[in-house]
Amino acid sequence: MGILILELYLNFSIIKLNLQKYIFVKMRVLCRKGDFIRNNKKNEFAEI
Repeated sequence: MGILILELYLNFSIIKLNLQKYIFVKMRVLCRKGDFIRNNKKNEFAEI
């Protein structure tokens, strides 16, 4: 029984780590997209 709980805990920890990494990467991608869009808008205004 103790081993089963330990395995569940380890699996949960791994899932949590992967989730945090996934969220971190997603946030970075979104921020980069936001910066890209902002820079494009600045360039459009500069051309006018």
